[in-house]
Amino acid sequence: MLILDMEPLEAFSDVVSIMHRLDSLAYFRCNPLMFSILIHQHFPRSIVGLIMLPQFFTSFSCDQIHYVRFSIDQFYANILHHKRNAFHSLTLCLAEFRFHMALEYHSPTYQHPSQQLLPTAQPDRYELAGKIDYGSFISLDLQEFRRLIVILDNTKAYVPFTITNSEFKFFLQDRTIIFTTQMNQCIIGGIKAGEEIEGGISLYPWEFYYNFTSKRLWLFKSYYPSGITMVAPMGLYANISSFFPQTFYRTN
Repeated sequence: MLILDMEPLEAFSDVVSIMHRLDSLAYFRCNPLMFSILIHQHFPRSIVGLIMLPQFFTSFSCDQIHYVRFSIDQFYANILHHKRNAFHSLTLCLAEFRFHMALEYHSPTYQHPSQQLLPTAQPDRYELAGKIDYGSFISLDLQEFRRLIVILDNTKAYVPFTITNSEFKFFLQDRTIIFTTQMNQCIIGGIKAGEEIEGGISLYPWEFYYNFTSKRLWLFKSYYPSGITMVAPMGLYANISSFFPQTFYRTN
C-alpha cells in the first residue's frame, strides 16, 4: 500500500500543473524509495517523469512497487477545485487490487475532510527511461533554455545536436544554433578535448517546456536503453526528467 501526505498542497499542485500539459493520461509508479508520475509521448517519442523523493512529502509510506494508469487531467482538476475551496493538504492512498486512488483533502475552514475516489487501471505498457550516466553533462540556465525553445518553434521532430568540451550545437534546416562555454552560455563537464557526443531531442510541446521554473536544465547520456535524459530540478527533492530514446548518437 502507498500512503502519502502533502501539506501544504501548493508545491505538489505546481508540478502536476506542468505535467498535465503533456497528455490526458499518465502512470503512477512508486516504490519505497520514490514516487513518480510518468507520461509516454508517442511522437516525438519520449518518456517524461515527475520524480519525487520521500522527503518531498509530509509523510510517505510505500511497502511495494505500484504501477497504475490514471487520468492526470481529472487528477489535476480535482486538486485545483479543492485548492480554490481553501483545502490546503492532501492524503493520497493507493492499494493493490483496487481500481481507484483515494484522496482526502483537509482544511481548517471545514469540519470534515473532502473524500474523493479517482479511477485507476492496469497499465497498457511497461516502458522505463534509461539509467543516467553522470560521467558527462551539459547545463543551460533557464533563460538560454527558453531561448532555445523559441528558436525550435514547437517542432515535433528530434533536432540533432553535437556536444564537445566547449560547444553545444543544434542543427536546424536553415541554421546552426551554438552555445559556448567561452561566452558563458552553457556548462559542459566530463567531455575530453577531441571528443564529440551526438544526439537529438525535441522540446515539444512548447507550453510544457517553457513553463519549467528550474534555474538550470541538465542533459546527460543514458543507457539501458540508450538515449538522452534532460533533468529539470524542482527544489531539493523533486525533478522533471525527459528521456529521449535513441540509438543514433555516438561518442567519437
